[in-house]
Amino acid sequence: MTNLIKNHKSLSLEDLRDKGIIQQLKNTYNQSKSNSGFFLDAYCTATLIPKYAHNIIHRLPDKEHPNGLIIHQIDFEYYNDFCELGWTSYDELGKKIAEITHRIRIDRFGNGLSHNFIGTEPFTIDNVIDWINEYAKLDLVEKIIVDPRW
Repeated sequence: MTNLIKNHKSLSLEDLRDKGIIQQLKNTYNQSKSNSGFFLDAYCTATLIPKYAHNIIHRLPDKEHPNGLIIHQIDFEYYNDFCELGWTSYDELGKKIAEITHRIRIDRFGNGLSHNFIGTEPFTIDNVIDWINEYAKLDLVEKIIVDPRW
């Protein structure tokens, strides 16, 4: 098993089924808790915009965010595509994120381009992996890659 986590490699859905990789994620998260946070970013392509334009950031619980934080935002490189094709995929994916994670969606900057999802209970890496697998089952999501960062 290669150490994908230490090498900061993107992870596929298949990688997220590997118990060794999941353990590496958990170990890295436990080591980074006291630092600046641990994130699992899910980059998604959607049916209307077939690029990795959707970024779902999962910040695991830490001192700054004891219950964790989820942010759904678009990659601004694709802003014009969203304007031309409409915001359907963004709005729909945002609703599904709230439904899957049981978190409340709020505007992050009041502009609708980024949403926070907040909850009253902390979540775990296992929760995030389950959520990412649920996102992948959605009709409007074509592909997901995951980037851990800390």
